[in-house]
Amino acid sequence: MNRIIYSPNRDDFENPDEIADFIINFEDSLMLSRFEPDSENIQFDILRLDMDGCFPADLGETFCAGIRNPATGWFVTAQEQNITGLPEAHSASQIWEFTRQADGSYQICNSFTKQCMEVQDFAVQGVDSNIFPGEYTGTTAQHYYIYSDDGVYYLKPVCSELYVDMAQDTGNLAVWTRRPQWQPQQFDLQIFPDGDINLDGAVTILDVIMLQKWLLQTGDLTYWKNADVHKDQQIDIFDLVTLKYQLIHSVNE
Repeated sequence: MNRIIYSPNRDDFENPDEIADFIINFEDSLMLSRFEPDSENIQFDILRLDMDGCFPADLGETFCAGIRNPATGWFVTAQEQNITGLPEAHSASQIWEFTRQADGSYQICNSFTKQCMEVQDFAVQGVDSNIFPGEYTGTTAQHYYIYSDDGVYYLKPVCSELYVDMAQDTGNLAVWTRRPQWQPQQFDLQIFPDGDINLDGAVTILDVIMLQKWLLQTGDLTYWKNADVHKDQQIDIFDLVTLKYQLIHSVNE
């Protein structure tokens, strides 16, 4: 598959005069030709180059994670009509499901409300456009490029050149102009592996106990999708058996 790499900023390249040679190099030529279905010569991946010359991070096709601002320790939290930063609560309102799109961006939906992070009015008003929960419709205001830099992540909506920013006093989420090493725009992702039912970041005997209590109707599940370790879209004894097997196998390793 041929690739086209583009950047909104020519300064991302050491020698801007050689951008064309850097971007497109398949047999040293590019020409117009008659359309031929399934021809590999006319198929392209378009890759975005941004954030000081960084490609968007590829963190996998789907995963669930908490989104934490290291400076405050607050987690991005879904509320009824708003998305804000709050202290860790080990609740589904702080768990976000990431789904990778064809352009390398991610749809980010809350596991509890099933609504997505959306930029208000596509950020047409510029800085301080709010991030709010919205029903997923597949627009660029609901997709985010994730950039990794110096151990933290930055989130940038596809619809704008602004970056997600968490107010350090109120926790409000909005988009602002990027500033290097600006703490309100830095996030880390606490990715929860399959089987981590109690959302403590690891699969342990505590997850087995939580699932067993739920099957006996004497307890609750913090996050049911991580309990579906058998991957059949239902929670039953097969998940408990699979979880026990995986835990024993990991200990033996």
